[in-house]
Parts: sequence; C-alpha cells; structure tokens
Amino acid sequence: MKLDISFDEVKNKIKKLLYDLDAKRGVSTEVLRDDGEVFRISIETEASMAEVLVEKPDFAPYRWVRVEVYDLNTETLTYVWNDEEGDSLEKILEKIAEGLKLL
Repeated sequence: MKLDISFDEVKNKIKKLLYDLDAKRGVSTEVLRDDGEVFRISIETEASMAEVLVEKPDFAPYRWVRVEVYDLNTETLTYVWNDEEGDSLEKILEKIAEGLKLL
C-alpha cells in the first residue's frame, strides 16, 4: 500500500476511473470542472446522484477528495466520505467505489 502519493497522482487515477464509468455502468456523467486545480464530476442514475470533488482546499474537512451520494427519491444524503492525511490511493479508490455502488 503506497502512502506517499501526490495530489496529481490521486486526481489522475480518479479521473480515469470516473471517465470510464459512463460506458461501464450505463450512468450519466457530467464533468463540472477539470483543470490543474480541481476535478469535479457529477454522476447520475434515475434514482441517485453522486458528486466527486478532487481539489486542494484552503479549508475543508478533507485533504483532497470528497464523495457525496444523494437519493433523489427521498432527497437524502446517503453516503459521504472525505479523505484524510495518510490515506493510500487504494483506500481512496475503494471508498469512491463504495459510494458509487449506492447509485
């Protein structure tokens, strides 16, 4: 498990994972922002919506990654995960996958 990871490495792995998601899972994806500082994507099904945000925040409860999943029928937040210092790339990808299973 590699703990010495960079922001760019995390952002690029997440981008690859989520860009491939549209074709694999039959969900709708919309990239809201993709530049050197931020990658933000919205992922939707008929019943759920997720947002994955990768950035270097000035002040936030996460290091670089925030994942939220909403149930559109009940209008409730069903999953929230924030990475923290020391999380491996593998853990970050696992937690994103865990949230996306709820879609």
